Amino acid sequence: MAKEQFIDYYDLLCISAKANAELVETAVRAQLRRYSPQNKQTMDAAKFELVKKAYLTLSNPKSRIPYDAEYKRRTEGIQSGSHTSVTPAAMRDEIRKRHAIVTVLYERMLKKPQDADLTGKEISAGVGVSFESLEFPLWFLREKGLISRTDVGDLRITAKGVEWLENAAGVRSHSEAYAAESDEAETTDAEDISNPEATVDVSMLSLSEVAVSQ
Repeated sequence: MAKEQFIDYYDLLCISAKANAELVETAVRAQLRRYSPQNKQTMDAAKFELVKKAYLTLSNPKSRIPYDAEYKRRTEGIQSGSHTSVTPAAMRDEIRKRHAIVTVLYERMLKKPQDADLTGKEISAGVGVSFESLEFPLWFLREKGLISRTDVGDLRITAKGVEWLENAAGVRSHSEAYAAESDEAETTDAEDISNPEATVDVSMLSLSEVAVSQ
Protein backbone atom coordinates (compact mmCIF):
# COMPACT_ATOMS: atom_id res chain seq x y z
CA MET A 1 0.00 0.00 0.00
CA ALA A 2 1.43 3.37 -1.06
CA LYS A 3 2.39 5.76 1.72
CA GLU A 4 0.08 8.77 1.96
CA GLN A 5 1.63 11.97 0.64
CA PHE A 6 2.63 14.47 3.32
CA ILE A 7 0.56 17.67 3.12
CA ASP A 8 1.80 20.96 4.57
CA TYR A 9 -1.34 21.97 6.45
CA TYR A 10 0.27 25.14 7.76
CA ASP A 11 0.95 26.29 4.23
CA LEU A 12 -2.60 25.37 3.24
CA LEU A 13 -4.05 27.42 6.11
CA CYS A 14 -1.51 30.26 5.76
CA ILE A 15 -0.47 30.11 9.41
CA SER A 16 2.72 29.52 11.37
CA ALA A 17 3.55 26.03 12.59
CA LYS A 18 3.46 27.54 16.09
CA ALA A 19 -0.08 28.88 15.75
CA ASN A 20 -2.31 28.23 18.75
CA ALA A 21 -5.60 26.34 18.63
CA GLU A 22 -7.70 29.51 18.30
CA LEU A 23 -5.74 30.74 15.29
CA VAL A 24 -5.93 27.29 13.68
CA GLU A 25 -9.72 27.33 14.02
CA THR A 26 -9.97 30.85 12.60
CA ALA A 27 -7.81 29.93 9.63
CA VAL A 28 -9.81 26.76 9.00
CA ARG A 29 -13.09 28.69 8.91
CA ALA A 30 -11.60 31.25 6.52
CA GLN A 31 -10.33 28.57 4.13
CA LEU A 32 -13.60 26.63 4.29
CA ARG A 33 -15.35 29.77 3.10
CA ARG A 34 -12.73 30.30 0.43
CA TYR A 35 -12.90 26.81 -1.09
CA SER A 36 -16.60 26.16 -0.42
CA PRO A 37 -18.59 24.78 -3.38
CA GLN A 38 -20.91 27.73 -2.81
CA ASN A 39 -18.13 30.25 -3.48
CA LYS A 40 -18.16 30.32 -7.26
CA GLN A 41 -15.08 32.53 -7.52
CA THR A 42 -12.63 30.43 -5.51
CA MET A 43 -14.32 27.03 -5.04
CA ASP A 44 -11.97 24.05 -4.96
CA ALA A 45 -13.44 20.72 -3.86
CA ALA A 46 -10.05 19.06 -3.33
CA LYS A 47 -8.69 21.84 -1.14
CA PHE A 48 -12.01 22.07 0.71
CA GLU A 49 -11.55 18.44 1.80
CA LEU A 50 -7.89 19.04 2.65
CA VAL A 51 -8.84 21.93 4.93
CA LYS A 52 -11.21 19.64 6.82
CA LYS A 53 -8.41 17.07 7.18
CA ALA A 54 -6.08 19.82 8.37
CA TYR A 55 -8.55 20.73 11.10
CA LEU A 56 -8.89 17.11 12.23
CA THR A 57 -5.12 16.81 12.48
CA LEU A 58 -4.19 20.16 14.02
CA SER A 59 -7.10 20.52 16.43
CA ASN A 60 -6.24 17.32 18.28
CA PRO A 61 -2.96 17.28 20.27
CA LYS A 62 -2.70 13.50 19.82
CA SER A 63 -2.50 13.87 16.06
CA ARG A 64 -0.81 17.29 15.94
CA ILE A 65 2.27 16.23 17.96
CA PRO A 66 3.35 13.48 15.54
CA TYR A 67 2.37 15.65 12.57
CA ASP A 68 4.55 18.51 13.86
CA ALA A 69 7.45 16.11 14.37
CA GLU A 70 7.23 15.01 10.74
CA TYR A 71 6.75 18.62 9.60
CA LYS A 72 9.89 19.68 11.47
CA ARG A 73 11.90 16.80 10.03
CA ARG A 74 10.89 17.68 6.49
CA THR A 75 11.36 21.45 6.74
CA GLU A 76 14.72 21.16 8.50
CA GLY A 77 15.83 18.78 5.78
CA ILE A 78 15.01 21.37 3.12
CA GLN A 79 16.86 24.14 4.95
CA SER A 80 19.96 22.06 5.69
CA GLY A 81 20.42 21.36 2.00
CA SER A 82 20.59 25.05 1.11
CA HIS A 83 23.58 27.41 1.20
CA THR A 84 21.41 30.32 2.28
CA SER A 85 18.92 30.86 5.07
CA VAL A 86 16.50 32.47 2.61
CA THR A 87 14.92 29.25 1.43
CA PRO A 88 11.46 28.80 -0.14
CA ALA A 89 10.35 27.26 3.15
CA ALA A 90 11.56 30.33 5.07
CA MET A 91 9.74 32.63 2.65
CA ARG A 92 6.51 30.67 3.01
CA ASP A 93 6.85 30.94 6.78
CA GLU A 94 7.11 34.74 6.52
CA ILE A 95 3.97 34.81 4.38
CA ARG A 96 2.17 32.72 6.98
CA LYS A 97 3.27 35.11 9.72
CA ARG A 98 1.93 38.11 7.82
CA HIS A 99 -1.41 36.38 7.28
CA ALA A 100 -1.57 35.35 10.95
CA ILE A 101 -0.84 38.88 12.19
CA VAL A 102 -3.61 40.39 10.09
CA THR A 103 -5.98 37.61 11.19
CA VAL A 104 -5.29 38.30 14.88
CA LEU A 105 -5.89 42.05 14.41
CA TYR A 106 -9.00 41.38 12.30
CA GLU A 107 -10.46 39.23 15.09
CA ARG A 108 -9.75 41.95 17.62
CA MET A 109 -11.44 44.61 15.48
CA LEU A 110 -14.41 42.32 14.93
CA LYS A 111 -14.88 41.56 18.63
CA LYS A 112 -13.87 44.91 20.15
CA PRO A 113 -14.02 47.69 17.54
CA GLN A 114 -13.82 50.35 20.27
CA ASP A 115 -10.66 48.78 21.67
CA ALA A 116 -9.04 47.23 18.60
CA ASP A 117 -5.40 48.09 19.35
CA LEU A 118 -3.00 45.31 20.37
CA THR A 119 0.51 45.45 21.74
CA GLY A 120 3.34 43.60 20.08
CA LYS A 121 3.32 41.12 22.96
CA GLU A 122 -0.39 40.41 22.48
CA ILE A 123 0.08 39.87 18.74
CA SER A 124 3.03 37.59 19.42
CA ALA A 125 0.91 35.49 21.77
CA GLY A 126 -1.90 35.30 19.23
CA VAL A 127 0.38 34.23 16.39
CA GLY A 128 2.32 31.83 18.58
CA VAL A 129 5.86 33.03 17.84
CA SER A 130 8.35 35.39 19.50
CA PHE A 131 7.91 39.11 18.93
CA GLU A 132 11.46 39.36 17.54
CA SER A 133 10.51 37.02 14.69
CA LEU A 134 7.58 39.30 13.81
CA GLU A 135 9.59 42.46 13.21
CA PHE A 136 10.02 41.81 9.48
CA PRO A 137 6.38 40.87 8.74
CA LEU A 138 5.16 43.81 10.86
CA TRP A 139 7.37 46.17 8.86
CA PHE A 140 6.01 44.75 5.60
CA LEU A 141 2.37 45.05 6.70
CA ARG A 142 2.87 48.68 7.81
CA GLU A 143 4.57 49.57 4.54
CA LYS A 144 1.66 48.05 2.59
CA GLY A 145 -0.85 49.95 4.71
CA LEU A 146 -2.55 46.80 6.00
CA ILE A 147 -1.88 47.69 9.64
CA SER A 148 -1.00 50.93 11.38
CA ARG A 149 0.79 51.97 14.56
CA THR A 150 -0.96 54.17 17.11
CA ASP A 151 0.55 57.13 18.94
CA VAL A 152 1.43 54.89 21.89
CA GLY A 153 3.02 52.22 19.70
CA ASP A 154 0.20 49.67 19.58
CA LEU A 155 -1.00 48.13 16.33
CA ARG A 156 -4.38 47.90 14.64
CA ILE A 157 -5.76 46.64 11.35
CA THR A 158 -6.69 49.21 8.68
CA ALA A 159 -9.67 49.14 6.31
CA LYS A 160 -7.25 48.07 3.60
CA GLY A 161 -6.10 45.22 5.83
CA VAL A 162 -9.68 44.09 6.41
CA GLU A 163 -10.35 44.07 2.68
CA TRP A 164 -7.07 42.23 1.97
CA LEU A 165 -7.84 39.45 4.46
CA GLU A 166 -11.42 39.03 3.26
CA ASN A 167 -10.27 38.89 -0.36
CA ALA A 168 -7.63 36.31 0.61
CA ALA A 169 -10.44 34.24 2.15
CA GLY A 170 -12.41 34.48 -1.08
CA VAL A 171 -15.09 36.76 0.37
CA ARG A 172 -16.42 39.21 -2.20
CA SER A 173 -16.82 42.87 -1.37
CA HIS A 174 -20.32 44.28 -0.93
CA SER A 175 -20.19 46.06 -4.28
CA GLU A 176 -19.07 42.91 -6.09
CA ALA A 177 -21.75 40.83 -4.42
CA TYR A 178 -24.43 43.42 -5.27
CA ALA A 179 -23.33 43.57 -8.90
CA ALA A 180 -23.46 39.80 -9.23
CA GLU A 181 -26.76 39.51 -7.38
CA SER A 182 -28.90 40.85 -10.22
CA ASP A 183 -27.26 38.50 -12.74
CA GLU A 184 -27.75 35.43 -10.57
CA ALA A 185 -31.11 36.26 -8.97
CA GLU A 186 -33.34 34.24 -11.30
CA THR A 187 -31.05 31.21 -11.25
CA THR A 188 -30.67 31.35 -7.48
CA ASP A 189 -34.43 31.64 -6.92
CA ALA A 190 -35.04 28.62 -9.09
CA GLU A 191 -32.42 26.59 -7.24
CA ASP A 192 -33.82 27.63 -3.85
CA ILE A 193 -37.32 26.51 -4.77
CA SER A 194 -36.23 23.17 -6.20
CA ASN A 195 -33.64 22.49 -3.50
CA PRO A 196 -34.23 24.06 -0.04
CA GLU A 197 -30.75 22.96 1.06
CA ALA A 198 -29.07 24.99 -1.68
CA THR A 199 -28.90 28.06 0.55
CA VAL A 200 -27.03 26.39 3.42
CA ASP A 201 -23.99 28.54 4.22
CA VAL A 202 -20.97 26.28 4.36
CA SER A 203 -18.99 29.07 6.06
CA MET A 204 -21.16 28.47 9.13
CA LEU A 205 -20.36 24.77 9.15
CA SER A 206 -19.68 23.69 12.71
CA LEU A 207 -16.16 22.39 13.07
CA SER A 208 -17.57 19.55 15.15
CA GLU A 209 -19.59 18.61 12.07
CA VAL A 210 -16.37 18.54 10.07
CA ALA A 211 -14.99 15.96 12.44
CA VAL A 212 -18.16 13.85 12.37
CA SER A 213 -18.34 13.90 8.58
CA GLN A 214 -14.93 12.29 8.18
